[in-house]
Parts: sequence; structure tokens; C-alpha cells
Amino acid sequence: MSPFPNRRSVRGRALPLLALLALVPGLAAAPKPLRLNLGTLAPRGSSYYQALLQMGDAWRAASGGQVRLVVYPDGTQGSEADMVRLMRIGTLQAGLVTSTGLE
Repeated sequence: MSPFPNRRSVRGRALPLLALLALVPGLAAAPKPLRLNLGTLAPRGSSYYQALLQMGDAWRAASGGQVRLVVYPDGTQGSEADMVRLMRIGTLQAGLVTSTGLE
């Protein structure tokens, strides 16, 4: 079994998150776009990476350009454990990690 979710799974999870972002008060009127940094071990160019970029494009379109997803592939932010630490301190707002990274 692959440690990464399939494309359908990533897209299926994107819709509830997009709905949540739409409910954040004042997001549509925010003067400065919201930048979300996401780290992943998925290689650049992989189907997982492409799905994340598509998700980011959908968020940008749905928010009128107010939400920007920046994807850091290839483990450029470190191991899964490193990415979880970066999320705890706020450097990353999201990560595509396996259950191993959450231990």
C-alpha cells in the first residue's frame, strides 16, 4: 500500500477544507492573500504533487485569489517528523504525511 493517498482521496479531502476556508470570517475581504505552506515527501512531478497543485488552484479560484497554496515537494522541508515540528511552530500550515510522520 502506498504511503500517499490517491488523487481521488486528496481531491475528496480538499472540498471540506475549501468549505471551511469559505466560512472563515473576513477571508473574502482580507486585504492580503492567505498563504498556506505545505510540505511533502512526494516527488516534484508525481501524481501526488500534481493533485496538490490542482487543489491549490481550486482554492485560489474559489477564494478569488485570496488563498495561495505553496507546495514544497521532495522533502525539502525535511523528514515527516521535521514537517510536523514545522507545523507546530507555524512555518508550515499543512503537510502530506503518513501515519509514521505523526508518531
